[in-house]
Amino acid sequence: MATYNRTESTERAIEIAKLAVQAGVLHPVAVDNKRSPDDSGKMSAAWLGGFIAELTDRIEKL
Repeated sequence: MATYNRTESTERAIEIAKLAVQAGVLHPVAVDNKRSPDDSGKMSAAWLGGFIAELTDRIEKL
């Protein structure tokens, strides 16, 4: 079984997230017309960052 350090786990999590977004499987926060584009961008970035952080932790524990 492969083992990953923190850096390797983070790189792998980013790659998985990138592929999932490109494939349309992973959808960050939808744009809300009632919010400003800045707020929508911040929400999407926070959501995606949380996803990557959690995935990194899980990969590192493999």
